[in-house]
Amino acid sequence: MFAAAQSAGAQEPFSVAVVDDDPMWRFLLASALRERGWQVFDFESGPRMLDELAARAFDIVLVDAMMPEVDGFETCRRVRRSEWAATPLLMLTGLEDDHSIRRAFDAGANDFFIKSTHWPLLVERIRSLVDAAETERRLRHAERDLDAGRDARRELEQLAEHDPLTRLPNRDAFLRRLAVATNEARACDQCLAVALIDIDRFRQINDTLGQAAGDQVLRMVGERIVAALREALGVDALGAQGNAGRSHACAARFPGDEFALAIPSMRSVSEVDETLRHVRAALHRPFVVDGSECFVSTSVGVAMFPRDGDSPDALISNADRATREVKARGRNDVGWYRPTHQEENRDRFEILSGLHKAIERAEFEVYFQPWVDLASATVTGVEALLRWRRGDRQIPPAEFIPVAEDSGLIIPIGEWVLQHAAGQFAQMRRQGIALQRLAVNIPTAHFERDTLLSGLRAALHLNSLPPRSIELELTETCMVRDFEKTLPKLEALIRAGATLAIDDFGTGYSSLAYLTRLPISKLKVDRAFVGELGRCAQGAAVCKAIIALGQGLGVQVLAEGVETAEQARELMALGCTTMQGFLFARPVPAAALSSAISEAVIVARHIIGGAGAAGRARHERNTTDARGEVVR
Repeated sequence: MFAAAQSAGAQEPFSVAVVDDDPMWRFLLASALRERGWQVFDFESGPRMLDELAARAFDIVLVDAMMPEVDGFETCRRVRRSEWAATPLLMLTGLEDDHSIRRAFDAGANDFFIKSTHWPLLVERIRSLVDAAETERRLRHAERDLDAGRDARRELEQLAEHDPLTRLPNRDAFLRRLAVATNEARACDQCLAVALIDIDRFRQINDTLGQAAGDQVLRMVGERIVAALREALGVDALGAQGNAGRSHACAARFPGDEFALAIPSMRSVSEVDETLRHVRAALHRPFVVDGSECFVSTSVGVAMFPRDGDSPDALISNADRATREVKARGRNDVGWYRPTHQEENRDRFEILSGLHKAIERAEFEVYFQPWVDLASATVTGVEALLRWRRGDRQIPPAEFIPVAEDSGLIIPIGEWVLQHAAGQFAQMRRQGIALQRLAVNIPTAHFERDTLLSGLRAALHLNSLPPRSIELELTETCMVRDFEKTLPKLEALIRAGATLAIDDFGTGYSSLAYLTRLPISKLKVDRAFVGELGRCAQGAAVCKAIIALGQGLGVQVLAEGVETAEQARELMALGCTTMQGFLFARPVPAAALSSAISEAVIVARHIIGGAGAAGRARHERNTTDARGEVVR
């Protein structure tokens, strides 16, 4: 898959300059690029990078758009005025509005990348830009050396215009042809559709079959797109100019596993949908690679001129947003750009900007929610839950956790939660609060980093916590995907002193064959199933099955989201005595935990002792008042 850039002459490893005033983002980005063996130089400002550029050449410069004093736009302009004006410039931005994108190109940027942790796409974007710069350099040398050689010149122009792997037009050529098409559509008062086709989970093909097979699949994808467009539209789908200079449909390959289509003269949304249905059907047929069948699905985002944008940059940007929404809701579908994305993206960018500074501004706090053993009416452990307060407002986890996961910030945030929660847990124990275990949620991205193991060891050692006092909660999907690679990691965490729990059990649909091999000590019944208790027979049946499974596996079962005494009693009748939820205690700061534990014990005694209706009503009224707070 990555051979395309090298085939045109660019050699790795690249030297990359990263310019960004945010130290956390610089660290994440530099780490991702260094993992690929690239040489990365990071700078906190444009002037510092320019000082270094005077003595050292970089293969590419990645520059943040928004920086104090000298911003990314001015940095690009200064590079273009220097002796290193030919250096490729990639603008990193969270600003997705048309004006900012146009400013980036006007300032001299070769391309822009919306800030995210989609590292494979960023790597391909960098390779493409470095490759294009190398091709342009070779073209300039060839023009000086060739004596009006018409065939050699044509070959070099072809190389500069096309993707070396698929031979389809590249991004730059697509933008130029799209500009012609939009101008024609504007003059003729016609519509034009732009679609971005992303191959779902393409990395798995490379990982499973190898890079050469991945390249072969990409070539075949390009061929099928062209053939499907020709069949659906009856035109040259390679972007050639037709009679009277009119543009035809154009297919192109963008960096990575993304393809782009420009389909002019569309009369309706249904006509575009039918064309894309034809293309997707062609791509969903099996690909035969080295004798093996390979299947792919596609996520497609569509924007329509002039409704969704009046320039090539705007149309591509909006189609990209639609593609990301398709991925977020499960992939393998077609999505149309919705104008409401603009406001949603602005809110998302504000959250992302705040997250970058939240740790250093001490805006994060760890709350703790006890869990109760009803068999003994005791609190045996607590779960650590992250809270974020910005000024007078507490941001709901449902708003900022997905942004943190998408941006990669969930990793440093997760490491902070583990260390901070362990320190507070140790302090509670020193103060005489008898707690056996601290549970900490571990996001999948954090689990996949080697730093989790070292972080666990540090949390236990620095706080003098005994082995098995920290419980790491992982989703079942995280535990069983790529199981043979995951299992050694789980076993290493146990050897380091952790216990493992499956969080939100029942929502991941794991194979029982995997579950019997997982080195877990606890299953947490998802709150959605607990909430169905007393409402329908199916709720009780699911809870009973999970509890029986846990007992069969010899592990503890904890029911989360318990909100009523009736739910607690039914769970006890089913054989589950360990519970967590607003019925017993809501999440509280460390300073209020002692009182929360005392209250939880009182509630537990009422339940197992058959307290009067007045007492139960009082506790359930308190619980109802607390339900407005998001637990996770």
